[in-house]
Amino acid sequence: MTKIHFLEERFKKTAEILEEYFNIIYPEDLDKTKQLLLSTQMDISDRILSHKENEKLVSKLKPIFRALVIERNNIAKNEGFDNYVDFIFHQDGIPQKSMRSFLKTAKKAVSKINKNLSIPPDVPDWYWSKFNIPCYLQFVEHNNNFVLPKDAYKILLHKKPRFKKLISKIEIANQEGFFPKAVFDSKNKTAIIEIDKNNTDIHNLLEFIHEVGHAVSFLELSQKGIDPKTKPRYWNEEQAIQTVLKFEKSLPIKIKNACIGEFLGDFAAAFFEYGIYNNPNQDFDRAYAKSINRVFLMCKQKENPYYVLEKEFILKPCTSFATCIAICKYYTST
Repeated sequence: MTKIHFLEERFKKTAEILEEYFNIIYPEDLDKTKQLLLSTQMDISDRILSHKENEKLVSKLKPIFRALVIERNNIAKNEGFDNYVDFIFHQDGIPQKSMRSFLKTAKKAVSKINKNLSIPPDVPDWYWSKFNIPCYLQFVEHNNNFVLPKDAYKILLHKKPRFKKLISKIEIANQEGFFPKAVFDSKNKTAIIEIDKNNTDIHNLLEFIHEVGHAVSFLELSQKGIDPKTKPRYWNEEQAIQTVLKFEKSLPIKIKNACIGEFLGDFAAAFFEYGIYNNPNQDFDRAYAKSINRVFLMCKQKENPYYVLEKEFILKPCTSFATCIAICKYYTST
């Protein structure tokens, strides 16, 4: 049995629901199951078969996922917020005006990102179907193995040489939790990035660069005598996104465009969670498909149940908003 521990009493029921979830599928198996279901090596017939084989698993998870959404809304309402989205905005320090601006300008940002993408002419039919969650990195030849931190620093320092002194104060540690993260060590005035150092794919490289953005901002604040912990998550996210965007400009054009396309996944997540936490009584399969269609413009999905395998939705709900608002601000101001 997977035990979920929360320090605060208000999250006790959430922990119980998560334990029920992870008694059906271990957290470590969420990504593995999703990769098996959505493998690029499968054609449409294989995907349909895999979909049917995992239908029972997905069906078991759906009501528990909904229970998580409802319980998180209950927590937010007990704290005086309309729903869990509003609660997270407050926790992350997202100004209300930033959220209003995001809702007005997200369509423009998504359009600009899509215009920069190079979609191959031979994309298979399954790619846009309900048997997939689009990922533009699938269009890139994955024959590059990236060694961390060496390869990341080589590209990053070419673009931002001033980072050299700061990078010497960044320690790399093995990832212990479910997600990579950067933390500030106030005692030694260093930053620590926890990440899977053995993972050599481009997804992990981009995760690392994102965390470098956090680490650098922590160290720069510390040099100014400011405790990084006093800054809200939204502020830190803006700094990380700026680093990622500068880094991606140094990549070969095909990889750069595909990486920018990855931002669309963040937008789809934000649209989906904004919708279900504002209206938890709707059909989540249809809501997820609609969110995917809003950002991956070739998609015409009617329903998609694979939100139940997304770790972020389950363990870090609504954290995509800070990222998306920062991305949106960049793309609508350039």
